[in-house]
Amino acid sequence: MANHRRSKKYKYNQERKARKGRGELLPREEIRRRYGFTDDMIDSFLPPAQCFGPFRRSDGSVLRDWLWPESDVGRALSKEEIKRARDENLAVLKAEEEKRLRANEEERREIAELFRKFDLEYMLDIARSMVRHFTLHIGPTNSGKTHDAIRVLRESRSGVYLGPLRLLALEMYDRLNEAGCRCNLLTGEEYEYVPEAKHTASTIELCNFEKSYETAVIDEAQMIADPMRGANWTHAILCVRAREVQVCMAPEAEWIVCKLLDMTGSDYDIVRHERLAPLVYAGSFKGIGSVEAGDALITFSRKNVLSTAALLEQQGIKASVIYGALPPASRREEVRRFESHETEVVVATDAIGMGISLPIRRILFCTAWKFDGVGNRVLNTGEVKQIARRALRHLRYRLRAF
Repeated sequence: MANHRRSKKYKYNQERKARKGRGELLPREEIRRRYGFTDDMIDSFLPPAQCFGPFRRSDGSVLRDWLWPESDVGRALSKEEIKRARDENLAVLKAEEEKRLRANEEERREIAELFRKFDLEYMLDIARSMVRHFTLHIGPTNSGKTHDAIRVLRESRSGVYLGPLRLLALEMYDRLNEAGCRCNLLTGEEYEYVPEAKHTASTIELCNFEKSYETAVIDEAQMIADPMRGANWTHAILCVRAREVQVCMAPEAEWIVCKLLDMTGSDYDIVRHERLAPLVYAGSFKGIGSVEAGDALITFSRKNVLSTAALLEQQGIKASVIYGALPPASRREEVRRFESHETEVVVATDAIGMGISLPIRRILFCTAWKFDGVGNRVLNTGEVKQIARRALRHLRYRLRAF
């Protein structure tokens, strides 16, 4: 044991003597940081590394890498070609650092501007400075709220429709253009320009708050309570530049919207709507065998929509499919097939719950669970009603929701 200790001490002393006069041993990353060398400069101008060993960083962590004596680095720095190469590298690094700092500063300004735009006091100040009249259409699904608001929009000289879904914006785009009211489409995935159009159907996140309109329609305003997207409805109600603002919402959102308008001193009228057909619960879903013509089967992902439609096809039941990411042309074709009875049923996600108008007889829930962006959870009462009330939109059938 004593001989072993002596041999270790001897080895240590020999290494200490070998390092004497050569200064600190440095790894590659420390040479880059301290002296501005690049990897190419280290490989080209420094002699081979002296040893492989541990190096303690300033943060206390240990790096195991090849080490060069500091004296070798100093001798290399005395050469003119290395000085020039290092100076050029330091100039590039400085320019990159300045560019990064400018980008960070610009990003901080953009974030600060975003926070300012969505600051409630800032929005309230804007709302108080504008002269607008609000009409609040309050009622359940299938009570004619959006129909009445769109009629006012269609008769105005300019306007914007703001909804929660691209499918809903697409439906309003089609309806307005079919009625002879030129209308553009603006969503996060497409922009359809119509020459000489003074109206726009848009998802609410893309509302242009710098442009002035005669009429604005804000649909599904009960989503103002949504923890992820609710700020967009607050922003639209307080800041949209329109002389006449039509707000469509479920009864549960009345108190918060009225509170906002009272805070700004805005003038508003309330129009209450009643459902045009009753909602009847008819028991649990019995499976594919109980599906009938005119039914809508609701599931909560594109994968499940397509697999359910395939299962129906195997049973000889033709089905249309509708989900949020469906392209506009495909969506029109699926709706046309269902309305013309080329398909017997429709399989859809809960995107159908936000105003998609189809001649549906019954709503069949394939599951009571959905993924909400955080985790799987059971549908709440409001979501069930929102989807179930899609039935009987065209008053052709007696409603039954399973």
